[in-house]
Amino acid sequence: MIKFGLGYDFRRGPGDARQMAELYAETLDLIVYAEELGFDYVMLTEHHFVEDGYSPSYAPLAAAVAARTKKIRIVSYVVLLPFHNPLRLAEDVAIADLVANGRVELGVGAGYRKEEYEGFGLDRAERASRMDEGCEVLLKAWTESNWSFAGRHWNFNNVTMTPRAVQRPHPKLWISARAPAPARRAARFRAPLQLPPIQDIGLEVERSAYEAYARDLKTGGTDPAQFPVMGMFGTAVTDDVARTAAEMSEAMRWRRELYAAWFREAMDVPFDATKSAKPTAELRTLSGAAGDAETVVRGIENYVSRGIPYTHLAVGGLHERFDARGGNEYMENFAKYVAPRFRPAVT
Repeated sequence: MIKFGLGYDFRRGPGDARQMAELYAETLDLIVYAEELGFDYVMLTEHHFVEDGYSPSYAPLAAAVAARTKKIRIVSYVVLLPFHNPLRLAEDVAIADLVANGRVELGVGAGYRKEEYEGFGLDRAERASRMDEGCEVLLKAWTESNWSFAGRHWNFNNVTMTPRAVQRPHPKLWISARAPAPARRAARFRAPLQLPPIQDIGLEVERSAYEAYARDLKTGGTDPAQFPVMGMFGTAVTDDVARTAAEMSEAMRWRRELYAAWFREAMDVPFDATKSAKPTAELRTLSGAAGDAETVVRGIENYVSRGIPYTHLAVGGLHERFDARGGNEYMENFAKYVAPRFRPAVT
């Protein structure tokens, strides 16, 4: 069984004339609608200093979603942990989890944008150590009493965090990876793994990251099958592919060019050097599918059949606006015709 989610980054893209308050209100309404349609989770994210208004703050949005919903799980992909005091983040997530009555999960990553590290006055070379310390502090704060921590970046003394989250022993902590080294961190903390879109890291890096994760878990005596793995696969279930392509083209071009520029500047993995806003045909096939329900089902089956046991897929596409009739055909079509194909039959 695969759990399906939709991602929302609260951005005002090309041609979007909405005020930011209007965009936030409509996006929260869409998330409520996603819950009504049966999506398993909503994925919120974080970046800073982006002209289009990319959401910079997970915890307030998680609490806002929690207050409007009853069942859908609320996950971050990702909170950029080096930019946060990990004890304060642990508190914020616990409060959001209380509002949600146990539905909040935290996915964390190191980030890569030089502009963000410069803006926060941090050294990108410290990313790994800040991630390690941050993850350790989060888990201590959620589970221990009267704990202390002395590290390179953070020091805490005799802490007992209250109130605690609803979920025990703690809200799920996901760790993201764009390379084998952060994947090994996820294994070290016995955390579920988040992998980025295949077009952002390439086939070889994706494979090597998961293999490093699984190998380290096995070496530590743990079966990798016990841990969820989250991926991303864009979808658009439609009977008019040409119309859909026209609707997607500008938004997709804008997003791809932005991310391509960020990755080329970051140069974290070999694939970044040649990162293009126009992925190869193979990468496009493994990044998403548009067409009738059967086409999308085959695309997902192909994506999850390559040796990485994805349990969660963010399946966004044209799901960020209500249409003229007050619905969203892409969300509705996916929920009605695709999602049931990956769920156990009800007897």
